[in-house]
Amino acid sequence: MKQLAIAALAACCVGFAQAVTLDWEWNVSDTSASINKDGVAFSVAIAFESDFDDLAANGNKAILDFTGNGGGQLQFVAFDGGEGGMGLRGPDNKWTASTHSNAFATGRHTVVLNFVPTEGREGNFDIIFYLDGKNAYGNIHDVPLGDAITMTISASSDADRAANVGWTIEGIGIFDGTLTQAQIDAFAESHEIRSIPEPTALALLALGVAGLALRRRAA
Repeated sequence: MKQLAIAALAACCVGFAQAVTLDWEWNVSDTSASINKDGVAFSVAIAFESDFDDLAANGNKAILDFTGNGGGQLQFVAFDGGEGGMGLRGPDNKWTASTHSNAFATGRHTVVLNFVPTEGREGNFDIIFYLDGKNAYGNIHDVPLGDAITMTISASSDADRAANVGWTIEGIGIFDGTLTQAQIDAFAESHEIRSIPEPTALALLALGVAGLALRRRAA
């Protein structure tokens, strides 16, 4: 009975250790990606290194554009704004609360955009904005993107991106489903675009492996 319980625990741990699926990962030859989500939640993760001093010279530059068959547009933008910063620009040129704020400085950073279908508004999305793991810079709601969404990167090479917006992209990924806070924290720490299991699931998996090891020792 004890051996059966240990084996069952290990099986459960493997089942719980599920990662959010990475659907698309940017590479240097990509300039756009088609996202056919049929009104379901998804997320976009971006790892980059900024050169804050370049922003004032370059002005407002969109690094990512999201356009959809619903006629809406969302932009993830670096801007000078008198101070420098970054933000989301949605329909009717509406900005997040990060507008004209010193939202990031020189160094490595991560951004996660969680796209959640707007309740009762088919084809519209609420976009939840995380910078370095924190949801502290405002969100945009009810963006009419539809189901077939195109994500376009602003330039065709690393050199162009760095020259245009004062930062260098280290990676961009599209995930099936929204990232949880624990997964966003893990991404902010690693700066790696990959499928990220929950830390709690990893702990359970480790416990299961330990149990199997004890079982073998007992045998």
